[in-house]
Amino acid sequence: ADVFTDIVFRPAFKAPTGLPRIEAMFDNWIAWSKSSKLPGGCPIQGASIEFDDRPGPIRDFLAFTQENLAKAIIGAVQRAIDAGHFRADLDKEQFAFEFVSLSYGFGLTYRLMRHPRGEEMARRAFADIIDRARPAFDAAGRPLDQRGLDQRSADLEMAIRGGAVVTPLRAHR
Repeated sequence: ADVFTDIVFRPAFKAPTGLPRIEAMFDNWIAWSKSSKLPGGCPIQGASIEFDDRPGPIRDFLAFTQENLAKAIIGAVQRAIDAGHFRADLDKEQFAFEFVSLSYGFGLTYRLMRHPRGEEMARRAFADIIDRARPAFDAAGRPLDQRGLDQRSADLEMAIRGGAVVTPLRAHR
């Protein structure tokens, strides 16, 4: 768990608070899942699958790490809300659930299934989570321009066709 924190979360804290930090967390988790330094994939994910139905100290530790992971994401989401990047009424627990589910799902799709579009699909799904979290209005109460969302989608399509996969939101800060 400490290695995951050192590779995924600590570097993300160098990004500005709010959406940039959440994007960095996701990017780092994708890199973690793809790392050749993890033969067999994420050890916490593997152990969680192995011990989820086995009472005892290992299961308790794994549950504790997952609870802390969710709390860290929920905290980052709250800071994104405070910064005006996300809606005030956003269900932070739901966001964290989807973030973790997507990240774990990517690990399985990439490592086990070796799906050629695994990263592309994960990044699209992440962009959808982010877009649903965004406020419908800016800080002055003006409706947000839908063209920004359309442009992000167009940029992602262009990157995919060109063979590169990028986080579509990074270019639109």
